[in-house]
Amino acid sequence: MIKVLVVDDDESISQNLKTILEELGYISDTAYNGEEALRKIRENHYEVALIDLLLPDMDGLQLLIEAKKASPTTSIIIITAFGTIPNAVEAIKRGASDYVTKPFRIDDL
Repeated sequence: MIKVLVVDDDESISQNLKTILEELGYISDTAYNGEEALRKIRENHYEVALIDLLLPDMDGLQLLIEAKKASPTTSIIIITAFGTIPNAVEAIKRGASDYVTKPFRIDDL
């Protein structure tokens, strides 16, 4: 089973994504800030982490760097409602597997 971590400070988005992923057969977990996400990444193995670009305690790109250090094999997908080409390029340079703007279709993930 593929294990996915959803990191978004908006609880409704996190819970909706978690529910959808579980309905599709994935094991999913949530974190609402960067610190919680890093703790979970260090304690568990996730094949994929969906990380919001804007978090209350940490920039999503910084979390991306720390998450890749803690778990190099985890695929990181940055999700954001404030997508820009420079942010997308920077995320990919820092090791993101993809960059998706909100709102998105679940098929895009």
